[in-house]
Amino acid sequence: MVFIALVFSGAYLQLDMIWLIADIVNGLMAVPNLIGLIALRQVVIAETKLFFDKLKPMDGKIVTN
Repeated sequence: MVFIALVFSGAYLQLDMIWLIADIVNGLMAVPNLIGLIALRQVVIAETKLFFDKLKPMDGKIVTN
């Protein structure tokens, strides 16, 4: 429904207003992504540490495939 309303209103708005609305909506899409990144940071840190620990053998050299 919102999409249909924006299609009809976009036909009557000036181009500058349409670009402003598009920029605001794109900026607002970053908010949930940033919240997710903050919430998952500890998991990412732990998994990254496990991954790099598996690459290092006992003599300290990095193993590559």
